[in-house]
Amino acid sequence: MVSSFITPEIIAAMSEAAEEEISLRDLLSGTNQRILSQKIDDARLNHLKEMCAESPREMAIINALTTPYSRGFLNVSPSVRAGWFLRSEQFSAIVKYQLCTPVYVSDFTCPACNQKADKWSDHSLVCASYPERVNRHDNVRNFLVSLASEAGLAPVREPRFLVPGSDRRPGDLLLPAFTDRGHGQGYQDTLVDVVLSSTTRGDVVAKNAESPGKAAAMAHDRKLRLMGEQCAREGFVLVPFSVESTGVFTATAINMVTKLARARGIRRGIECNKSINNAFKSLSVIIQRSNAQMMINRFVNHAEMLPEPENNM
Repeated sequence: MVSSFITPEIIAAMSEAAEEEISLRDLLSGTNQRILSQKIDDARLNHLKEMCAESPREMAIINALTTPYSRGFLNVSPSVRAGWFLRSEQFSAIVKYQLCTPVYVSDFTCPACNQKADKWSDHSLVCASYPERVNRHDNVRNFLVSLASEAGLAPVREPRFLVPGSDRRPGDLLLPAFTDRGHGQGYQDTLVDVVLSSTTRGDVVAKNAESPGKAAAMAHDRKLRLMGEQCAREGFVLVPFSVESTGVFTATAINMVTKLARARGIRRGIECNKSINNAFKSLSVIIQRSNAQMMINRFVNHAEMLPEPENNM
């Protein structure tokens, strides 16, 4: 009965969209809508990469946006209470950036640092002359502190005097007795250090456009080189929480969010997968909302400088 509704024209259209032959036998033997949609999405992604093959920057963004959780902000129901919201101009700026279309009408002189800034907003996401980069970092840190608190882990924000003879703060939050030493040796205090980097950083894009997460991985390794051994000598585990502007998380950062959110779910009686998914969605919104402000604040009157949004945005 079902096969009578699947005409040769429908099969041909699906095969064309997926760029591979799909037969009636495939459809009747268990190929479901999710599998077909994945085939079509993969074909479209490959086609998009072919179109952008000559642009390392565009390739870097495309590859970054195929990583887990990078597009979480697109899959939330707007909620002020949950913190899941972006104003229209914030959403417009982020979508333009991720679609590799100009965020501004032209290149300009950055009012914060007086350096040349590009219309794609790459400069806006790395300029340190306004406090937004610090604010973005602090927003992520504060979320992790809140998440750990909800999990009952008694986090300490920016602990001081951990390094003898110095007030240097090697971590953004301290999680007491968090990391399992293994072999029944108990648990070790853990320092989590938040670091955010730009996916479109020129030196990274030029060499690693095909490697999503390279900027985050480099920042992660740098943190460990600088403070990892010193923290270990003082009895702490240093865990860099490294994320990119497009929302790419390192495996270490994914593991940290997963552990904290699972602990929250257990403590509060929430289904663990829901707690984990909500945590990543919240982080995605926080990062992209912070990015948007870095773009928008480059102009006192950004309405005159940002391209008019399309009717469908």
